Amino acid sequence: MQEIIENILSKVELENEEKLRIHLERSLRISTDTFKSTYATEDNIVFKVEVFFKTLQNVLTEFKADVRTTFGVNLLSLIFEELGMEIEPAECFILHHIRNLGKFRVRQDNLYKELQVEWKTFKGFEIEESDFSYTLKNLMRADLIEYRRKNILINKQIIIRFKPES
Repeated sequence: MQEIIENILSKVELENEEKLRIHLERSLRISTDTFKSTYATEDNIVFKVEVFFKTLQNVLTEFKADVRTTFGVNLLSLIFEELGMEIEPAECFILHHIRNLGKFRVRQDNLYKELQVEWKTFKGFEIEESDFSYTLKNLMRADLIEYRRKNILINKQIIIRFKPES
């Protein structure tokens, strides 16, 4: 677990690295409610997405708002990379955008309209309309969002199970 956090910190340039370390330790934990199977090479990890987004702004106070968003999305992308999940930065941007929706649900077409406004500022994270539905389904398959009846809701935490490569 500590190795994952150290790898993330080594790829990030931040003045207050200790604040980020504490933040990552709160967001990433070894799962205690699941057992480690005999064929697994690592412990199961819980990524508390809700905790990550809730306190992220406090960690990134040294940046302006627009840089804070880009840094947060790139940090989220780094975390998924270290956890062995194939989540693109554009998908992380969608997660970052819907983080504050809470219990309120948003429809796919309304979300795309909201994101079109955001993409004018953050051009590197744009997704074509034809690929948007596929992107949401990819996030759903990764258990990052619930996507039912065209409603989207971010999951509070996910469990990453490491399996041996065969």
